[in-house]
Amino acid sequence: MSNLLHIIICLTLLIATTSFSSTMVDASNGVGGGIQTIEFAQNTKVMYEQMLSKTPWFVRDNARKTMDAAIIDVCNGVVTEKDMYEVVKRTTPKLFIQKSFDIIEQYKTNV
Repeated sequence: MSNLLHIIICLTLLIATTSFSSTMVDASNGVGGGIQTIEFAQNTKVMYEQMLSKTPWFVRDNARKTMDAAIIDVCNGVVTEKDMYEVVKRTTPKLFIQKSFDIIEQYKTNV
């Protein structure tokens, strides 16, 4: 019976926190710092993944590390949709900034 209660409590907590997605990011970028856990609020996780999926495969790993470092630098543990604009400005080549902004706009939460 206590196992069932534990499962119900865990599921309740999971449902209550669906607006956040926790993930591990590499804050080291080759210079120490290590892995940190951050929260993606609203649709920022989808924005992050979409931007990386549009990045050419041969630079995707470097782009991920650069974005992760910027996220750690810009955000206080929780990435908001507003923060994503600053992350893009810091990490995206000028030629592709508007495409990244378009992804943010496409997945932006209407609040």
